[in-house]
Amino acid sequence: MTTETVDELDTVKHGDPTTQEKAWLTILRETNEKLAKSIEMVEEQLQSIHDESNEWKTRYEIQKEINDYFRKSFIICDQHIPKAKNILQIVKSTARRGSTIVNQVELDEEPIEVLEEYKQYIQRLCKELECRIEQEGKAYYWATDIRKQALIELNYTYVPAPSSKFQLEKLNENILKPERPSNGNVRLYSVATRNKETKADQNILRCSSSKRNLHLREESGSMIRVFKALLASSPKKHRI
Repeated sequence: MTTETVDELDTVKHGDPTTQEKAWLTILRETNEKLAKSIEMVEEQLQSIHDESNEWKTRYEIQKEINDYFRKSFIICDQHIPKAKNILQIVKSTARRGSTIVNQVELDEEPIEVLEEYKQYIQRLCKELECRIEQEGKAYYWATDIRKQALIELNYTYVPAPSSKFQLEKLNENILKPERPSNGNVRLYSVATRNKETKADQNILRCSSSKRNLHLREESGSMIRVFKALLASSPKKHRI
């Protein structure tokens, strides 16, 4: 309630009954006017809601018709796409051979499906081959690193045996041959014999290490050639 109505009610309480009745009539008229205005506003809102609902109904119906149209068009396209693909393949093949198409050809959908399945199979096969090539490359580099380390260790630690009986007898003679110097003391190893032995051992080590390096290079070269041949022959197995 507003302040004006409150003041009127206070005056009515302290006034005559006629004035009280007049005041009550004015209050009722004001409230009726306000209620009428509020009813009009509510009716307008209801009318706008009905109009909006009708608009959404029309939009829904239009969208439904469009969806039905697109669905029919999709079905038609699904029916005609494989035929068009087959026609295009036939045209390409005949154009390569230099001939022309005169008769109509009955087309089938099965060759396209078979070709798509084969395409997927080839894609999977390519991925598997790429993975195998990566693994083989990693294994090859790992093996080459280990081979290099082994060669370095062999060059430092390998002590070969004499390659012939003549060298063995010569080494035994140099070791067991006594020398009698002027003072009369017998020594098994003199400085000269030790120098000769060290030179002979160095020559033997050089020859053996060079031979072993050549042998290892030949082995690595043969392994590389075999690996390249495998890589070159592996995709040829799956060709049609």
